[in-house]
Amino acid sequence: MSACSSGTGPGQASLTVKMHDASGSVKSAWVSVAKVYAMGPSGRVDLTSSSSGMIRLTSLTGGDRATLVSAADVDAGSYSDVYVVLGDAAVEMQDGTVYGTSAGLTLPGASASVSATLECPVCGGDAGVKVHLAGGSFDAASGSNTLLVDFDLARSVRATAAGNVSLQPVLVGSDESTDTGKIAGGITVRAASDSATGAFPLQCGGHSITKADFYTKFFIPQATARSTTDSDGAAYVKSGAGTSDGTYAIQDLPKDGYTLGAMSSFSFSNGDRLSVTSTPSPSQVDVTSNQTADADFTATLSCTSG
Repeated sequence: MSACSSGTGPGQASLTVKMHDASGSVKSAWVSVAKVYAMGPSGRVDLTSSSSGMIRLTSLTGGDRATLVSAADVDAGSYSDVYVVLGDAAVEMQDGTVYGTSAGLTLPGASASVSATLECPVCGGDAGVKVHLAGGSFDAASGSNTLLVDFDLARSVRATAAGNVSLQPVLVGSDESTDTGKIAGGITVRAASDSATGAFPLQCGGHSITKADFYTKFFIPQATARSTTDSDGAAYVKSGAGTSDGTYAIQDLPKDGYTLGAMSSFSFSNGDRLSVTSTPSPSQVDVTSNQTADADFTATLSCTSG
């Protein structure tokens, strides 16, 4: 069954799917989306009829979103699974190396061209990447509905044992119409070898990491729901992002209690590893509708040479 846009009637719903970036430590990342499909009341529904161009994921922050599906007509009801089928992909690491699934890709805003191969087993296939839906399903009510999909780069981009880069996409979905809230606060950080708070820059991976660099590239806060599960029955997890002024936010969170944490290590191409010890205060918060739960982090950094 294919979705088209001819207006909704009884038992019909309009579905829009938007994607944005739950940030990671890469410099830039791009993907093309070949199709989006869902499993619903009448079986499989193809929500798109053509592929997108290359979408720069790292520009989709601060509320900016790429529309993958625009008001597709679907049967009202519960959709147990949503899949995003990827075409090509590319990742630019902090050292400027661009890894891509093929050479000669047109990458909006790129400062360099593809010079190394990106390992992405799911790119160019037909099965698609399953979206981890909050609550395990998406309910399309009669009228307009919007599914927000986070492309969680922090959990998707990995260094391989052979020194290459692998993209293993993690997509997290939530209903825009559902009452949601967010977690936000401040970040206090220092290098472990320094006695004074804010003694930067820190040399690691061939880079001079400033405090602003850490806030925006290497502080990846994560909230793990205590009750809400995803489509696989696992705890629902969302990543957030820091800003250059030393604050962070994890947005569009379903109402629930959450345990806070942050990514603890980052590998560089020269073998160096940046270790981050992050302590949230408080470590658990409750998120309610249209409210911000407050929590601050203290982080300590250290670099181990490769």
